[in-house]
Amino acid sequence: MTYLAFDPAARAWTSASRLGAVPVPELLGRLDIDEDSLDWAARDYGGLVHHQPLAVARPTRASDISAILRFAADHSLPVVPRGQGHSLAGQAQASGGIVVDMRGLHQVHEVAPEHIVVDAGAQWSQVLQATLPLGLTPPVLTDYIGLSVGGTLSVGGLGGTSHQHGAQTDNVLALQVMTADGTLLHCSPQEHRDLFDSVRANYGRSGIITRATLRLVPAPDIVRCRKLKCPSLTTFLNAQRHLVRDGRVDHIEGHIKLGDTGALSFEVETAAFTEAADEATALEGFEREAPTRLPYWNFANRLEEGELVIGEAGIDQSPHPWCNVLLPDEAAESFLTSAGADLQDQLYGPVGLLLAYPLLTSRITTPHLKLPAGELIHLAAALRHADSDFPEAIISMTASNNRWFHDVTAANGTLYAHPFIRG
Repeated sequence: MTYLAFDPAARAWTSASRLGAVPVPELLGRLDIDEDSLDWAARDYGGLVHHQPLAVARPTRASDISAILRFAADHSLPVVPRGQGHSLAGQAQASGGIVVDMRGLHQVHEVAPEHIVVDAGAQWSQVLQATLPLGLTPPVLTDYIGLSVGGTLSVGGLGGTSHQHGAQTDNVLALQVMTADGTLLHCSPQEHRDLFDSVRANYGRSGIITRATLRLVPAPDIVRCRKLKCPSLTTFLNAQRHLVRDGRVDHIEGHIKLGDTGALSFEVETAAFTEAADEATALEGFEREAPTRLPYWNFANRLEEGELVIGEAGIDQSPHPWCNVLLPDEAAESFLTSAGADLQDQLYGPVGLLLAYPLLTSRITTPHLKLPAGELIHLAAALRHADSDFPEAIISMTASNNRWFHDVTAANGTLYAHPFIRG
């Protein structure tokens, strides 16, 4: 690699020989300052915030991150880790600092009957590819498994099985963390507990996760997927409440969509890993589709086809003004009634929808994952897709999100995956 140096007075990179410049430690990985790299690091999935860094570090070992952190601390440069860049509001950007591209740290180190040890830059799809040959899986997966392990552990990681198993951060056995001063520490419930608690779901503020030991459970061979079509929002919410409290259904999510006729449709999507769990979805008074049987891998990777469709539609690189909130049970119907009234192309795009499903707070113990009060709460998410050619739509979507933030605060709810708004 080209040996660079940093000019503290100019806050810019220069040649190592320039008088007054401070040499950057030699890295096994790379430190990139070209425009393509800087532009890449100034974009994320949300597409609303664009902060350009001074450099992009691409480490291949933990000691590279340590060297960058120490150098950055000496010169008051912000350092931010980035996995797959799926953040919504610039969380993986570092204005005037260094973005650490974690994708070079992606090795699976160990797979055992009850756990897997994996680098933070690995994707959850890689985790599954390593565990499924042994009939094992992490208890909780996000809907899209192309995200990085370190990225979702820095946010929390909620999914359709969280009503039984909590967040992904509740299923971590140990972490390897690089602290702000460049020290590599191993932490767990038994060792450096304060660090273990502070780094999970805290958006990289307490250190950079470099490796994780994750809990594993037996994976089903076949998943039985069903949809319950509900005539109203009230029955939609009541069906989900019943299924969560019943405790047998393995995976529960709910979709609120705008139909071709302009009317809203309400669907509870369930996935059962056993016959008993499938029987629990036979609720009286609901239209229940015949089950779709999928191998577990196909079920876990079910959004891949949707991602391809979005890519073909040309909106995969467009802004995604998504909004994610957690609601107390008593506020869910009122909030979703108001949100459903705004479910239109202008505020969601052609493939947008409302995602809503319940969680049991007793299952979620991660300290920094802030929850509303109550035994049962609801995750609600506006999954919006904007067209870059129509900035007025982006403005409308952002305004709608701001109404969500106001309403959820008034309802004693909390925000999920929006750390800079939450503070």
